[in-house]
Amino acid sequence: MRLEKVQSGEEARREIDRLHGKQISFLRGYIGTYVAENGSGQLWVSEHSSEREATEVIEKMAHGMKQGKQQQFWHFRKMMIEQRPVYLAVGMGRAHYFFQKGAKVIWLAVDPSLAKEAIRDAVRKIS
Repeated sequence: MRLEKVQSGEEARREIDRLHGKQISFLRGYIGTYVAENGSGQLWVSEHSSEREATEVIEKMAHGMKQGKQQQFWHFRKMMIEQRPVYLAVGMGRAHYFFQKGAKVIWLAVDPSLAKEAIRDAVRKIS
């Protein structure tokens, strides 16, 4: 996929808060919009003050999905990719993955035709 647009600063913060339906605490946010011939995807990254804080965010998101609090998502499951725990849910015509790397929380929403390759790339390349 080719990077088409990058959002950061207040623009990214507003979008990340909108997706959560409330303001969340994080230091910096980034959003990348990617396109390919056969689909597209978006990557959201929020940087937190500590790895522990990022873990709490991931656990809260996973718990909410597992409990079915996010009705637009289904087929929730946890998997390992490149020895890293990654969560998957399906909804709104896309595969949604989220995982943690250090103090970063990463969410990838991608067309199903690109999902397997895109999540492996994200897990490998995001530092």
